[in-house]
Amino acid sequence: MGRTKVLIVVNYVLEGGLTHVLLDVLRALNNRCDVTVLTIFDLYTEYIEEIKILAKYNTLDCWRRKISNNVLLSLYSRLIMDNRAFQVFLYNYYVSRHQFDIEVAFAEDWAINVVAKSKSRSRKYAWIHTDFLCDGVNDRETLISNTRLMLQRFDRTIFVSELLKQKFTTLLSLSKTISVPNAVDVDAIYKKSLCSCDITMNQDVLNLVFVGRLNHEKGVEILIDSMACLPEEYVKRCHLYIIGDGCERKFLETKIRENNLKNIFLLGAKQNPFPYVKQSSYLILPSKYEGFGLVLIEAMALGVPCIATKTVGATEVLDNGKYGIMVDYNKESISNAIKECILYPEKRIAYQSLQKTKLQAYTMDKYREQLNTLFQ
Repeated sequence: MGRTKVLIVVNYVLEGGLTHVLLDVLRALNNRCDVTVLTIFDLYTEYIEEIKILAKYNTLDCWRRKISNNVLLSLYSRLIMDNRAFQVFLYNYYVSRHQFDIEVAFAEDWAINVVAKSKSRSRKYAWIHTDFLCDGVNDRETLISNTRLMLQRFDRTIFVSELLKQKFTTLLSLSKTISVPNAVDVDAIYKKSLCSCDITMNQDVLNLVFVGRLNHEKGVEILIDSMACLPEEYVKRCHLYIIGDGCERKFLETKIRENNLKNIFLLGAKQNPFPYVKQSSYLILPSKYEGFGLVLIEAMALGVPCIATKTVGATEVLDNGKYGIMVDYNKESISNAIKECILYPEKRIAYQSLQKTKLQAYTMDKYREQLNTLFQ
C-alpha cells in the first residue's frame, strides 16, 4: 500500500499558534504520508523554510514576489488575489494538475472556502482551530448558516478541542466530527527555553507574559486596561511582558504611553519565546475567543501556571479552573486576578504541582497515533 498523498491548505504562514500546530502535524505525518502545503497568500516568513524540510511547498499567490512596484502590488492584492472566485479557480487548476488522496482546509475562511469548492474526488477535511462562532460577532446567524453549508461539503470536520467540537456540532447540526487536541513536545520546549535571552526578569515581582498575535481577538487591549486599573502599591510589584506582533501594535504602544505604564514591555515577535516564558510567574491569555490555546500547554510544559479568560479552549485545557486561573473577559476580573497572584504567591506552587498530570493528555505520541489513524 502506497503512502497517502495529503494536501494541506493554509491562508498564509505567519508567526503564531497555527503555524506551530502545522509544523507539529507535518512532523507527525512525515513518515507515513507525502504532504504538500499550499498557501493562498505568499507572505514569506522563515517558517516556510522549516515547512520545506518536512513537506513540499507551493502557493496560489505565485506572482506576488515578482511585482516590485508597491502600487501595482496593492492593486494585484485587492483586485486579484482577494477575489474568492479567482482563488477557487486557481485552486481547482492546481488540484487538477496533481493527485491527492486527502485535501485539508487547515484554516478558517479562505482555506475552507477553496477546499469546499474543490472539484476533485479526494477526501476533504476541515480543521477548525478557533471559536469563530462566538457570541458577539456581527450577524452571527448568517455566519452560522453559511458555515453550516460550507462544512457539510467536507467528509470530516476536525476540532482542536472536545468542547469546541460539541459547540459546533450542536450549533451546525454536524455529523462526522472528531476532536484532535493539539500536543506539546515537552523536551523540545525545555531545550528551547535554555537558549540565551536578551532580558532578565526581576524575580522579586510578579512577572506576567503574554505570547500571541497583537490582534483584537487576543484581548491585549483589555489586558493593558486591567494593568492601568491596578492601585499604585500593586503596580510596583507587577511587570507585564508582551511578546508578539500584529495590526494593533501601534495602537497598543500609544495606549501604554498615554497611561504612563512603565511596567509594561512590548518585546515584539520572538521565534523562540520560551526563554521569556520560563522566567515568568504566570502566562496570561486574555482572549476574546480561543479554540484551544496552544500557548497554555506550552507554558505548563515549562512549569509556568496560566491565567486565562473563559474561552472554549482555555476552559478545556485548564479544566474550568482546576489547572489554572480563569477569569471573565473584563478589566476588573483580570485586574483582581493579578492582585490575588501578588498577594498569594503560594497559588502558583499549587498549580505547578498539578501540571504534569494534565500534560499527559497532550503528548506527541498520542497526537501521532490520532493523526496516523485519520490519514491512513
